[in-house]
Amino acid sequence: MAIVPAPAVELFPANLVRKEIKDERLFLEMTLSIVKGRELSQVAQTFINYYMQNK
Repeated sequence: MAIVPAPAVELFPANLVRKEIKDERLFLEMTLSIVKGRELSQVAQTFINYYMQNK
């Protein structure tokens, strides 16, 4: 069992059971941190591009 933040429209494989938790005390904050002055790998840069387009 896991609690995973996911948008309501996200599709999950048929073998997973999804239950929505509704509670006004819960919120989601996403943060992305990188090391200043360090060059990113191509994989890391691709992830950041994806993250920024889908936030």
